[in-house]
Amino acid sequence: MAKSDTGKILAALGGFLGLIIVLLALIQDLQMLGWWEIVGENIPFLGRESGYINAFGYSSNTINEDVEFLEDGTLVFISGIIFVVFCILMIITAIKEEKTYAIICAIGMFAGMFLFCYALSANPNLSDAVDIADDFFGGTGNIFYGTATILGIDTTWRLGNGFIVAVIASIIALVGAVKID
Repeated sequence: MAKSDTGKILAALGGFLGLIIVLLALIQDLQMLGWWEIVGENIPFLGRESGYINAFGYSSNTINEDVEFLEDGTLVFISGIIFVVFCILMIITAIKEEKTYAIICAIGMFAGMFLFCYALSANPNLSDAVDIADDFFGGTGNIFYGTATILGIDTTWRLGNGFIVAVIASIIALVGAVKID
């Protein structure tokens, strides 16, 4: 019976998708691929403004250029490095059809994302902003998702599209790794 390449293809696809999504966000400065974002709607004279953090800790903030989202982005940067390294290793192990190493690589991809989440929750600038939104402006949520109306501005923050695609890439990689013959 012929050997199936489904696992190999899925694992490599997951690694490649994870790598591309992070690098595109970094190289092209694409906010839509950020791993965390904040959006303010109905801002007088401005309309909609936003900011984001990508997998390497780079943040862009059009709401207020003087505000830094990350006091110390070291953990976020390390999480991006971990994710990218395991994406590259996933592609290599998938091509070599190393099931055990591919599963370890998928777990490493998830570890990079978990470290990113931890770095967000441990960041005093973000956690203080969420606490203020909750306490003084009737906001709801946590560091990963929430809403508040602050001085008439409808504000929403959440894990971004890039993070969601990274989760999908990691799941595809893990499924592929498990299916490698």
